[in-house]
Amino acid sequence: VSFSDNNPETYFPGAFTFLMDRRAVKGLPLVDEQFAQMSIAEFAAPHFSVGISGVYLKQNISDLAQDFEQWNGVLGLLYNPSPEFGIGATLAYFVHPSGNIPLALRLPQTAGLGIHYLFLDFARFRMDILQQYDSSPGQKLIWKGGFETMIADFAILRLGARRDENLNQSVIATGLSFNGPRMKLD
Repeated sequence: VSFSDNNPETYFPGAFTFLMDRRAVKGLPLVDEQFAQMSIAEFAAPHFSVGISGVYLKQNISDLAQDFEQWNGVLGLLYNPSPEFGIGATLAYFVHPSGNIPLALRLPQTAGLGIHYLFLDFARFRMDILQQYDSSPGQKLIWKGGFETMIADFAILRLGARRDENLNQSVIATGLSFNGPRMKLD
């Protein structure tokens, strides 16, 4: 679940994301995770915005009675030469994790580039290319693409795909979002 502040009068627009899941990790029993991220962003100059996020991840392997905690961050820069087009760059999880955390559970240090294009205030298209620079043998990439459109006054329909060459994995996802005048809920 993600909440974003859409109020145009907010000095530093922000967002909060929380996720709980259980996942299988190669070589380990099932891992329960709690992920939280708090973000703020603002235009630093005409057409340029800067954002920063703080990230907390708690992982529990109950079969082994082990808990792991990670604190990290994400930095981002977005250049919007026009209201319809933007290009951005991110640096994610740049703080080196503790050596006590198994490699498969560490947040992967990632650099990314992305673009978005808004077509006639009707549809937004996105494309991202990511590189995990700490655990990506052979410089394999992660490719992401997406499409979103307003289906009602306050509802957005999304369709996305992700190809992770590191894991040899492809994912397709859909979603609905509430996009109110002061708050957004994903």
